[in-house]
Amino acid sequence: MAERYHPGVVIVSVVVLCRNAVPTLPRFLETLGDLHRRTLPDFPELVFVDDASTDGTTRLLFHWGETAFLPVKVLGLDRPSGRGACLREALALTSGDAVAVVSADEKNFPDKLRILLDAYVDTADVVLADASPRPLDRISIALIGALAGLPIALRRPAAAGLSLWNADVLRRSLADGDGFALAANMLARARTAGATIRVTENVRSEAPPLRPRLLDWIRAPANDVRP
Repeated sequence: MAERYHPGVVIVSVVVLCRNAVPTLPRFLETLGDLHRRTLPDFPELVFVDDASTDGTTRLLFHWGETAFLPVKVLGLDRPSGRGACLREALALTSGDAVAVVSADEKNFPDKLRILLDAYVDTADVVLADASPRPLDRISIALIGALAGLPIALRRPAAAGLSLWNADVLRRSLADGDGFALAANMLARARTAGATIRVTENVRSEAPPLRPRLLDWIRAPANDVRP
């Protein structure tokens, strides 16, 4: 599917999706020192997209970025647009061979990304952290995953808050929409195109999973679904 990269050559763009993240951002930003020293010695940028926060998230990011140790790009949206729109805006700003997508409330991000990166350069075009959806969400997640044509192993991690994609695969897989429908459709598109998708069961995403929206999935345009 995608060209394999030697571990020393992979350049990773880290996309951080934020909304009213002031309570969690300081801790998250503090961990990025380890990201630079131990996890990704060679990567071009951090790209933050703030989904119209009302708590000063964008100001905090601009202030931090002024003294950051690597290039930082911060984009603040004027109105809430959802995860899908934020990701589409972020991709226009990335330049890496691979793109890590993470929420600003993810814990232990550098250690988790190191494991995902090892799996990526070894066997995969897309690597997902496992997810632990709330019990009431599991039925909807399973149903949407089945409708999207995802194998059982991919239905739960489709809601994960942490993933690593080959940049070309991500751009080709990203479609209109938001929430769980977006995640399921992206994986279905990547799988149909022949991408190798791997779930790292030893890495669990601690960020809140996307809420599955069955009606949104059903109402999605026909060209937004690749079962």
